[in-house]
Amino acid sequence: MRIGEPSSGAVASIVVTFFVVVRIEEPYSDRVVIGLSLAVGLDGLFGDPRSSIHPVAWFGGAMNSLERKLFRDSRFLGAAYFVVGVCLAWIATSILKFALFTLASVIGLNRKLGSRLAERVVGIALTALAGYLSLSGNSLRKIARSIGDKLAGSNGDMLAGSNEDKLAGPNHDMLAGNDLEGARAQLRSLVGRNSAELSVSEVARATIESLAENSVDATVAPLFWGALYGAPGFMIYRAINTMDAMVGYSNIRYRKFGWASARADDVANWLPARISYLIVKSLAGDSEVRERISKIARTQSRDHPSPNGGLIEGAFAGALGITLGGTTIYPHGVEERPILGFGPAGQVRDIALAIKLSRQLQQRALVLCMSIGIFARLFVYICKYCGQAFSRIGQSNL
Repeated sequence: MRIGEPSSGAVASIVVTFFVVVRIEEPYSDRVVIGLSLAVGLDGLFGDPRSSIHPVAWFGGAMNSLERKLFRDSRFLGAAYFVVGVCLAWIATSILKFALFTLASVIGLNRKLGSRLAERVVGIALTALAGYLSLSGNSLRKIARSIGDKLAGSNGDMLAGSNEDKLAGPNHDMLAGNDLEGARAQLRSLVGRNSAELSVSEVARATIESLAENSVDATVAPLFWGALYGAPGFMIYRAINTMDAMVGYSNIRYRKFGWASARADDVANWLPARISYLIVKSLAGDSEVRERISKIARTQSRDHPSPNGGLIEGAFAGALGITLGGTTIYPHGVEERPILGFGPAGQVRDIALAIKLSRQLQQRALVLCMSIGIFARLFVYICKYCGQAFSRIGQSNL
């Protein structure tokens, strides 16, 4: 389903309805506040672990092996592939939980803190660790900064994170193109498109588009599902997103086999993408920029092949005052993406501004998702309390 601009009231209604019909596991808000904060802090400090020790990389390897054995041009087998992936994520969460509780028992945490407090500490640690393994906002922005450095020839200043304004300066594009080959090579870790012959401006455009879409995939969506379901929410969302990145293409090979993974990713990102849109719009400096973002959502984003990607890419384009989209070359063929935005095409100087916007989006999403998680658990706690109270009243009247 594709829609235009989402109103804040519509999103709020959907979120409230969602809380009513889903099962929230525990009413402990400390696991949300502390666990999510620690997850974002760990991601900011350390970034993604090396691929050789990253559980997401292990998961990708396992799913690659399964694909080789299972692949047929069949939606049914593609759905089976998807179900196995979700089950693996659930099993991995259970193993992580068992390992942390075993460690707590070995060091005598129950004896030192008491069983109830020890359980909460382990729950916080489980949420934080699962969140750290699922988030990749820091690595996303680091790669984008590195691409900006290579295009700008800034000798690593941008990578140090201290000269973003310099990168966005008025004469910046005069320096562009110093290491175009290096920038093209790094771009391959962000996008699936063919980067071998992209120009400087095309590499910049691809980087900004990836920053926009992956700011949802790598930060907002994991935080949203982690706030609702804790560690299982983090891990299962990351599994869905990884499977979509592996087989969720509309080319001849994956049109049927990858259908289930692609649709599940669309569903998992539907609310987070609209929350991200509203956050980016709230970050706009004035009413003119906010109106531009709204106009892009109403008139352009719905033509994008992704029901979520077009909305957030359009929001970034509107906030930065640039245009994104156009001819996009993939290994499986050429796609004509709709033009999103009003103004000049995105350039190298806009990468730093997109990085800053991505960081601000993550910061506000963290606060919002912690609030959502607290509200959800409070809602469940009140419902349970009221249910018990009515039950006691009913029994006393018998």
